[in-house]
Amino acid sequence: MTAWLSRELEQLDATNSTNLASSWPRTPGGSLSTTAKHLKRVADQLPGAALLVQFSAREQLRSNFGDKLLARIRPQTGRLHGSFLIAKAKSGRFSSSNPNMQNIPRDEAIRSVFVAAPGQQLVVADYSQLELRVMAYIANDAVMTDAYRKGMDLHAVTAGAMLGVKQDDFDPERPEHKDARQKAKAVNFAVIFGSGPSGLKEFARNEFNLQLTVEEARAWINRFLATYPGVARWQREQEMRTRETRTVSTRGGRVHRFAWEPGGEYARNLALNLPIQGTAAEIAVEALIRIDARLRAELPGKTQLVLQVHDEFVVEVEGTETVVLAAKRMLEEEMVAAFETLLPGALTKGLVTAHSGPSWAAAKG
Repeated sequence: MTAWLSRELEQLDATNSTNLASSWPRTPGGSLSTTAKHLKRVADQLPGAALLVQFSAREQLRSNFGDKLLARIRPQTGRLHGSFLIAKAKSGRFSSSNPNMQNIPRDEAIRSVFVAAPGQQLVVADYSQLELRVMAYIANDAVMTDAYRKGMDLHAVTAGAMLGVKQDDFDPERPEHKDARQKAKAVNFAVIFGSGPSGLKEFARNEFNLQLTVEEARAWINRFLATYPGVARWQREQEMRTRETRTVSTRGGRVHRFAWEPGGEYARNLALNLPIQGTAAEIAVEALIRIDARLRAELPGKTQLVLQVHDEFVVEVEGTETVVLAAKRMLEEEMVAAFETLLPGALTKGLVTAHSGPSWAAAKG
């Protein structure tokens, strides 16, 4: 395989005047690396590399979320029982272990094997673009806020701005518009994470399989900040404020001191990210408490909250139509109430919709 890769890289170098062959990552033994992580760099140019990346992704799914999860099913219950760590991440997001139930892929083939017990249904609800909505509120960005007021898709709004296309003319089914929306998702979330051009480049490749240069990443960030001037202003002010106070906080009142960072160094990405991702985590915790209490009070013995994955909640319910409909309504109401508790007056149009089905995948619609 390394011989094949060497020939292909030399051909690309000759065609495109690049130096991929000489700069390509190598194994400890000195051979060209053929891992999927590195092959992604040329997957859009080499069909063979693209196939290897796809195969590697499917093999990882089978290995990490097939055999390993099967081995962890407890014979006494026939279920998985993960441990949840509620205070490990700086952001306040829950993490999980043995097994990690927080990183189950969204892949339909994987989630379809998570099924309700006989005679039961799964009701699933998640927040729509929670962190972007938190960004809109905290930054008081008029463009973002107006988009949510009108029930628009913020990824499409960003994509339209990147293309210079009016929203009325943006068609998510057109290939170039669909591609732009995928890129817009990368830049939307990367800006939330406080990423610079290099960070966006890595994030786009690892999370969305998008290849771009540092210069392209910088242009995307600049276009984003030009599209959402409220966010640009808030980031400038937030950086100045946190550099002065040496602290950063969330809407829920949690404070993180930069003195706690390695060497006491200021971390710009943390200063920009924690108020957004941390507040979103607090909303999820508030929702978790509300959902559990409401279900226990109004549907005792008929429902059970079985999983929370960041901004998504999975409830197993008695399979009768009356109970399913009641559980959906309660999830939607309590999740919206949690959002409003942390962000009073925030827009909630299209915020939450619950679905049901016999499996996790089916309940996601």
